Amino acid sequence: MKRNQTMIITYEILSGGSELNALKITKYIQNNYFWISLGSKRSLKEFKNKNIKKFYFLNFNILKLLSSIKKINKIIKKKKISTIYAIGLYPGLIASVVKIFCRVKIITTKRNEMNFFNRIKYFPVLLFMNYMSDIIETNSLSIFNKFKHNKFLKKKVIFTNNIIEKEIYTGHKTFLLDKKRSKNIKIIGMALNIRPVKDPLLIKKIIDIILNEKLFKFFIVGRDKDNFWKKIVRKHNNKIYWKNSLPTKQMKNFYNTIDMLLITSKSEGSPNIIPEAFANKVPVATVPISAIKGIVINKFNGSISKNRNPHELVKSIIYIKNNLEKLKRNSKLFFEEKFIFKKTIKKISKYI
Repeated sequence: MKRNQTMIITYEILSGGSELNALKITKYIQNNYFWISLGSKRSLKEFKNKNIKKFYFLNFNILKLLSSIKKINKIIKKKKISTIYAIGLYPGLIASVVKIFCRVKIITTKRNEMNFFNRIKYFPVLLFMNYMSDIIETNSLSIFNKFKHNKFLKKKVIFTNNIIEKEIYTGHKTFLLDKKRSKNIKIIGMALNIRPVKDPLLIKKIIDIILNEKLFKFFIVGRDKDNFWKKIVRKHNNKIYWKNSLPTKQMKNFYNTIDMLLITSKSEGSPNIIPEAFANKVPVATVPISAIKGIVINKFNGSISKNRNPHELVKSIIYIKNNLEKLKRNSKLFFEEKFIFKKTIKKISKYI
């Protein structure tokens, strides 16, 4: 995209992996950007904290679809927008409708695997979006492979790795916990905000089982919901360390402190936290999720459980503990081979 061209980035939720990736695009690729939030008003404060000055807010719901499209059309014509980068289902739908009235290039992101019910439910919308998109961008190998085998869409789909900034794994590191006091105990890390998709029930069962082993402790970073983390911390006393949040610059110290990362999600795209962990020599124990396959390679840079049974996931955790040094080396090697910063930026620059 030429320097005098501009792009709209539309999104519906803040702090998701796709939105964070888009923030990095605006940071490293020099063009004009206008961010349009389709979220709630509480997003405004967080948005201002990220120092994004060219910003429009639309209090969007499906009933306001036509008025939102009308507002975005006005912005496109006034600012001479050339490209829309749409993050999420409704932004993708809006961008697709806008393209009927304006000459714009549409880039839609696909991150999460949809379950069968949602694929049926949103089939007409997805079909329309796929047809209208100039480029379908994904950082999920499983999604990329599905599109690649679709003769109507394979020319549109582009795979890009997550942009992982160097500050997440370079420079001075410190321990956030006193590891000397628990030299033979391995620390399992989790970084997530409690939501149904993260499967709180599975988390609770795993923690109850694994702490009986007396070989592990947990270090958890993430916002609470319904006092879930607080209750678990009270139950297990000094075996769990929990922080509501950590600044981005402190996350390298989180990875430096833990011995492995645990993923329990029911669905994922390609979360930044996995390559960030690999960059810091931290292997990953995960439940089997289609979008993560190809990033976590079983018994190479982590361990994938056979199913979502908590006992199976505990076996994966034990495997990592018993093969920790090998998996740590492989995690770093995998990151250095796959997540090359300059290559990723160059590739993204081509299609934007």
